[in-house]
This record gives sequence, structure tokens and C-alpha cells, in this order.
Amino acid sequence: MRVAHSISALSKRPWIALVPVAIFHLIFTLSVFSVGRYGWAPKHFNPDGIGEFGMDSHRHQITVEGLVNTLKQGQVRSWFNSPEQLHAKIYSLSVLPMGFLGGSTILAVEPVNLLYYLAILTLTFGLGKLVAGVRAAWLAALIVAFWPSLVLHTTQFLRDPLLLTAFLALITVLVLLLRENFNWLWATGATIAGTASIYVVLRTRPALLPVITAVIVLSAFLLLARIVFLRKLFALNLLAVAVLVLVTLTTSSQRATIEGQPRSGGPPRSASIWSFVATARYNFIADGRNVSSSIIDGDVFFNSATDVIGYVPRALEIGYLAPFPSMWVQAGQNVGLVGRLLSGVEMMLTYLFEIFAGIFVWRNRKHFSSWLLVFTTVIGMLALGMVVVNVGTLYRMRYPFWVLLVIMAAGSLVHLRAAGMPAANRFDSADEPIQS
Repeated sequence: MRVAHSISALSKRPWIALVPVAIFHLIFTLSVFSVGRYGWAPKHFNPDGIGEFGMDSHRHQITVEGLVNTLKQGQVRSWFNSPEQLHAKIYSLSVLPMGFLGGSTILAVEPVNLLYYLAILTLTFGLGKLVAGVRAAWLAALIVAFWPSLVLHTTQFLRDPLLLTAFLALITVLVLLLRENFNWLWATGATIAGTASIYVVLRTRPALLPVITAVIVLSAFLLLARIVFLRKLFALNLLAVAVLVLVTLTTSSQRATIEGQPRSGGPPRSASIWSFVATARYNFIADGRNVSSSIIDGDVFFNSATDVIGYVPRALEIGYLAPFPSMWVQAGQNVGLVGRLLSGVEMMLTYLFEIFAGIFVWRNRKHFSSWLLVFTTVIGMLALGMVVVNVGTLYRMRYPFWVLLVIMAAGSLVHLRAAGMPAANRFDSADEPIQS
């Protein structure tokens, strides 16, 4: 009873919970920096605290240093018009005033990374509350807050925290459009927030355009299905979704490329989706050669639509289950044996989350928002399994879809917990998600 009352009291002011997790992130980042600065793990962290597990972080650090120098010279317009990636520009705004801590180290970007971390937890909680109830929202946020690899990645010069923040914001907007009957003010706000989220996602990882387009089109179909099912026209919601569909469909195809045409002498790319998938996979294989020992199906290339369709079962297997158990006890080139063992523990828990997420979908099969979450994870996992052959990259890029799995799994875990409680201590109706 005390625990239930504590949760109820905390639910009235959930922002208070951000204070201890913010302190945790600060201490965690300082610890990672200390490991690198004092050379306690020289093969895995450099003196700036940058880990070998996120090799992109080294390159982004150099980019940020160049942007900081541009700002120091007072060339604000040059900084603004720079073709460098959005996340690097944001990091440079943190390094500029925080550089006194030793230059462009992970401590200098901690203010931005901390904001990302807290935003991710806030959005996880909000989305969890919408689709699974208050207690499930707390559980999902708790899992995400202390998930080792995710927290570790939020200490680096990586684009993934920004991507995850924008993606969760977009899914939250889409879920609200499926659940609520908006007026003009709320519909306008949802359209602006959704468009901004799409912009950030595509500026951060342009190759996700097909995934984002598929998810938003899916949302439109689910909203139409809800309108038919309830025999009620949610006109402003429908208008907002239509605008978001239009935004994605009219986005320049240039943003959807992965650094333009195929690299390393690959075949020229055509405009078809099949060619896009084949090119994306070719580029990931080309980039992974001599860089990582964790390559899955590195000898598989797509030459036709038949090849792509035939690979779908294998792609889903990779997206949901990789790294496979056989990889858990093999030392990785960039993460070593400890990193692989950690990924093994996380994957065992992820397998359980996937099972409980399936239970959640069955229990909430009449909720359109639940189907949005499950189909989004399927689309995301399929896309990753199709083109990403580097296990480390796959691990990082899976976080947006993994968080959705955690939210659904938390809903099932809370329900099972409630089923074992005495009737007097069970959740009341306020703890259940709103019917959709």
C-alpha cells in the first residue's frame, strides 16, 4: 500500500523523478571521462572519454571542433550555413562555453547530452502513460533510464540521442492524433510538433525517410479505420495527419540517400525502392569492411526485388534477435569481451521484452495506438535487418524501436503484477490507458 501511495503521489509531480536520474547521468558521464582520462581502459576509451564502441564519435568530435572555431571567429552565418550535421552544430553550442573543462571532451557536451537523456525519459513516460497506463510508464522509464548501453551512448558525440528524442516525439504526436479529438489549437500544435520531429529525424539520419514515411502513412490508415469503426469524423486529426503525410512524401529524395550514390564502385542507383534498399545495404557492407569484425551476412547483396523480398524473414530475425547468442562470448573488435557479455545480458532481457510486448498487443488488440507501436517496431526492425550489417551500428540504430518494445512489455508486466494482487490493491481505472 505504501508503494502504491508513493507512486500515486509521485505521479502528480513526475518531474521530481528527473532530479535523481539527472544526478545519475552526471556521475556516470564523469566516471566514463575519468576512465579515459586516467587510462584505466586505454583500448576502449581515449583521454577525452570517447569510446571505441561508438567510432562515429571520433569523427563528430573533429567536426564539432571545427564548428567551435568558426563560432570563436564570429562567423555565425558560416556556422549556420555549414553543411555539417545538425547534431554536430548543437554540440558545438555546448563545447563553446564548456571548453574550459579540457576542450572538446564528453564533459563539454554533457549539458546537451543530459537534456537529450531527460527528454528521452520524459517522452518514454508520456508515451507509456498514453498507451499502457501510469505504472507501466514508470516501469518503462525506469528500464530506459538505467539501460547500460543506452546510457553509455548518451555520453558521447553521437547523433543517436537526438534521433531518439525526435523519433519518440513524433510517435507521441501520432498516438495523440489516434486517441484524442483535437480542436484547431491542438491540431495545429500537433502538426507543428510532428513536422519539426520529422525534420530533425531526417536531418539526423536521412536514410530513415522510407521508415518515417511508412509509419506516418500507417497512422493515416489507422485513423481512417478508427473513424469507420466509431462512425465519427475526427476532421482536424485527419487534416493534421494528412499534412504530415504530405511533408514526408514531398521531402527531397536527396535526403533519403546514404551519402549519394553507392560507394566503392557499386552499381549506380535508380529511383525504385528496391534499388534504394540494395544501395543502402551495399554502402553499409562497404563501410564495414576492415572496420568491424561483427558483420552479419556481409556477402549477401540484392540485385532484384525478388532478392529483397526473399530476405525479409532473415531481416526480421536480424532486426529482433541480433547479436545472436553465439556472438555474446566472442570478443568484439571495438567493445572487447566485456562489451559483448554486456550485450548478451541486454539481449536476453530484450528477448523477454519482445515476448511480453507480444502479450501486450494481444491484450490491447482493440486499441489502434497499440497497433501503431507494434507495426512501427516491425517496420523499423525490418528496415535495419535489411540494410545494416554491422552489429554495433544495428545495436545503436535499434534504440527508437527498442524503446517502443519496452513500453509495450512494461504494460504486460504491470498487468501480470496487478493480476497477482489482492482485489483491494489492484490498479484503479485511472491506471489503465485511455480507450482508443
